[in-house]
Formats: sequence, C-alpha cells, structure tokens
Amino acid sequence: MKDNRYISASEISEYVFCNVSWYMDVSGYPRNEGSSKRFEVGNRAHRHTETVRVVSRRSGYAKVVSVATLIVVLLLIMMVIR
Repeated sequence: MKDNRYISASEISEYVFCNVSWYMDVSGYPRNEGSSKRFEVGNRAHRHTETVRVVSRRSGYAKVVSVATLIVVLLLIMMVIR
C-alpha cells in the first residue's frame, strides 16, 4: 500500500511535465485505447513545446554573446586607432 504522506521525486517530475496527466494517474482514471492515443498526442505536444522553449533560450544567449563580441571588437578598434 502506498504511503500518501510522501510525494516522490518522480511524481513531482510527472506533475511538472503535465499536471493533468498526473492528476488522472493519481485519481485512478483508467487508460483505454482512446486515452492512450490522446496521451501520446499530448506527449508529442509537450516535447515540441520544450524544444521551442530551449531553442528560444539558446537564441537569446546567442544574441547576448554577439552583442558582447561586437562591443569588445569596437573597443579593440578604438584602442588601435588611438
């Protein structure tokens, strides 16, 4: 029998990934063929969303690095001109 006083790290991970799926699991909703298909579609949507989030974040980092590099190059040019 499960001790409901504690929440495992994997349960927290499941909740963060998709709180609706977590709720359905802990509430005992049965999985049938239709719900399994919806689950897979939802899983793909979550993976796509995560990919977009990661790419957007990396794009932001690239912009910061580009601007910083440009500033350093301009400062070096100014030092050489003097």
